Amino acid sequence: MEGTVFVYARSDSTRLPRKAFLPLGNSCLIELVMRRASCFGLGKAVLLTTSRTVDDELAAYVEKSGYPVVRGDAFDLVKRTVEAINQTSADFFFRVNGDSPFLDYKLGREVSRYAGKFPLVSNLIERTFPYGVAIEMISSSLYLDYSRSYKPEEAEHVTQHIYRNVGSIDTLSLVSERDDSQASMTIDTKEDYERLKGVFNVDHHSENWDVAYWQVMNLKEPSLKFVELNCEPNL
Repeated sequence: MEGTVFVYARSDSTRLPRKAFLPLGNSCLIELVMRRASCFGLGKAVLLTTSRTVDDELAAYVEKSGYPVVRGDAFDLVKRTVEAINQTSADFFFRVNGDSPFLDYKLGREVSRYAGKFPLVSNLIERTFPYGVAIEMISSSLYLDYSRSYKPEEAEHVTQHIYRNVGSIDTLSLVSERDDSQASMTIDTKEDYERLKGVFNVDHHSENWDVAYWQVMNLKEPSLKFVELNCEPNL
């Protein structure tokens, strides 16, 4: 099976405009996320951004950095994802937010072992990981099926319509033995950036691009558990 990682980003964030270009160590936010997402063992990650002119610079920057870019619907993320599935022909994909510099690619590698065995693998069903450390692996055929019946209010979310139907999907839930769900490791505001940017400072000419969230929090690496959630039969 062929899989990929879709990284969702745009340039005109309301809370922190142009945050994709904020410097982190020797790179910037979007470059750091694309680099981590490309370490899932699935080849280079793909940027999913909009077809608006405001995102021309973002698309050009990522392409120049050597990553594929798919540009699609500005406001309907489900439609943009369907376009990306069709363009990449991926059998499954990971959803990644472009403001998540602590994306854990080691978790991504662990989860990718279940590709083809479960149409949905996620650590968001029972939240035990910090915000910004989301892992979602979704079968493309599953996504295409459910994209035919998503609600208008779900268009601005990539996977909301999937979770609404999770009781009908064979799902593997990833949980940590320790509840770190109250922590936020995403860059959504200027305060987030000021709080987290120092982690990626260059030390002895070596960038800390792959530092784990639990190291930043001065915690031990958590133990993981996978829980099967079998769908209910239609009687």
